[in-house]
Amino acid sequence: MNKEDYKGYELIKEITDGKIKDGTKIEVHDLVVLDKLVAIIEYKNKKIMWKDNFDTSYLLNPNCYFKIIQEQQDIDIQNIQELLEIESYEVDNTDVKLNRQIINKLVQAVKKLDKDINYIDN
Repeated sequence: MNKEDYKGYELIKEITDGKIKDGTKIEVHDLVVLDKLVAIIEYKNKKIMWKDNFDTSYLLNPNCYFKIIQEQQDIDIQNIQELLEIESYEVDNTDVKLNRQIINKLVQAVKKLDKDINYIDN
């Protein structure tokens, strides 16, 4: 269990204090069963929602903990900026300017692929 994980009463307190946002998904782990993921719940519309194996006794079980699932943020690929300027220095005897050129080529290639995929999808 990490410091970002919650016991049942801590999870309820975080929800009550408004620190858990609507739509947040939460993993339920059981330490007795080798830290097994036993369920995934969601805090939605001021309710704790579950589908499968969630038992409300997990909230009171000292051997269970809850872990917030961090949602991946979408990246706006077309707004990724190329590196225009960079201070001149070396890292492990590698010229940073060369790396900047490679990074810029990769940014251009990713933007082209994104446009191609969007074209195909539409």
